[in-house]
Amino acid sequence: MTYKVLITGGSGLLGSNLVKLMEDKFEVHTIVHEHPMKFKTCQAYNVDITQGNDLLKTVKKISPQCIIHTAALTNVDYCEAHRDETWKINVKGTRNVTAAADKTNSKIIYISTDSVFDGKKGMYTEEDPPNPVNYYALTKLEGEKIVLKSATPRVIVRTNIYGWNAQKKVSIAEWMLNTLLEKRKLTLFSDVFFNPILVNNLSDVIMEILEKDLRGLFHVAGSERCSKLQFGLVLAEVFDLDKNLIKPVLLSDKNLVAERPKDPSLSVERIKREVKTKLLNVREGLENFKNLYDSDYVKELRRCLL
Repeated sequence: MTYKVLITGGSGLLGSNLVKLMEDKFEVHTIVHEHPMKFKTCQAYNVDITQGNDLLKTVKKISPQCIIHTAALTNVDYCEAHRDETWKINVKGTRNVTAAADKTNSKIIYISTDSVFDGKKGMYTEEDPPNPVNYYALTKLEGEKIVLKSATPRVIVRTNIYGWNAQKKVSIAEWMLNTLLEKRKLTLFSDVFFNPILVNNLSDVIMEILEKDLRGLFHVAGSERCSKLQFGLVLAEVFDLDKNLIKPVLLSDKNLVAERPKDPSLSVERIKREVKTKLLNVREGLENFKNLYDSDYVKELRRCLL
């Protein structure tokens, strides 16, 4: 019998790529809301996760063995300025998804963020206490707490992703690439560090988590920590673009709406012991990012957006 998976946020960065990569291996269903999608074999349902009764009806109809909950508001500055909306989607929505998982006896995989940490030390392990410094991260941590109280088998994945979007919104790598392609100056933080993971690499890990029926809390990120500046310089090299357009800037130089953690990088030792999927370093991830760009992958992904 084919394993049945429901992915929330099927039009988002992780959700859309997950569907595309999983639908040949699993029976995949997805929930979308404001951005309708049409996939090869995956059935998409237009449901607002903040409407608990509508969501539960849909989940009962699908009766998945696992729900991968990727749907969230993720724009950090937007979340800071629109707290009620952010709480409604990131916390109430997660409460509804978790309740539906409990009532249908579905395993839940909740996608969280490295931003639950304050960034004062970096390379955080799963044992380190979270201390969010902005509202987005606070709501994601609240979501973790809800999932942890669930009666169903559960996995929490903290991560920081980049990759190709189906929608017009852009991940950090797409934004950097577009800026350099347009030959505009690109200012990047030299004092903000992370270890981002290509969304396709993360998707492979999530599929292995499913196949091995892993449970618990895992940090899943790239194998190499770098500054935002270093990340941009490697991207420019991989795409053979002008590195002279890239200029360093300090976090304190920018007047951002929401505070940012300076180094929320994640230790990935726990997940490396559990899965065979290789976690890519900065250059390997960006080379794969370019290979997807050079193939038909991105066109196929964007054709799914109605």
